[in-house]
Amino acid sequence: MQIIFEEFNQALNQFKALKYNVMDVGEVKFNDDFDKFRNAIKELDRRLGSIMAQSFEDNDSLMNRFKLFDSFTFLLKRKLISEECEKRYMLMLEQFRDDLKKVQSIFIENKQLFDTDPPSELAPIPRNMAPSTGAIAWAYGLLDRIEYPYNKLCTISETLAETEEFTDMQKYYTSIVKSLKD
Repeated sequence: MQIIFEEFNQALNQFKALKYNVMDVGEVKFNDDFDKFRNAIKELDRRLGSIMAQSFEDNDSLMNRFKLFDSFTFLLKRKLISEECEKRYMLMLEQFRDDLKKVQSIFIENKQLFDTDPPSELAPIPRNMAPSTGAIAWAYGLLDRIEYPYNKLCTISETLAETEEFTDMQKYYTSIVKSLKD
C-alpha cells in the first residue's frame, strides 16, 4: 500500500510540475499529459482492487470481510475498486445465507432440549442462569450472531440490495428473527 501511495504522489507531483498553464485551452500538450496522469491513476486503482481481492480471498470469515471493506471505505467510490467490490458482495450474501442456515439449524436442534420440563441437561444454558433466563439469553445470542452481518449487508451496496437474492435473504432472515423472538 505504501508503494502505491508513493507512486500516486509521484504521478501527482509530475502533473503539478508541468511548465505550462494547464488552464490554457490552446495548450496541446495538456491532453497528452492528462491522459498519462489518468492512466497512471487507473493502474494504481487496478492494483488496489487486486490487493482488496486477494485480501478478500485470504479472509474467509464474514466479519473479517466486513472489516476489510470498512478499511477501504474511502476508496470504494473509485470506479475500478467499486467494480471489484461489487463482485464480492454476492459472495458475502451467500456466506451470510449459509450462516442463517446454521443458526436456524442450531435453534431447531437445541429448542427441543428446552421443551421438556425441566429442560434437558444438554440444553445450552449457562450454569449461573435459571432455565427460562438461560433460554432467552441463548436465543438472543443467536440473534446477535446474525444481526450485525444483516445490518452491514443492508447498507454495503445499493446494487446488492436490489437483487432477488437479497430480497430472498431478507425474508429468510425475518423468519429466523421471528422464530428466535417467539
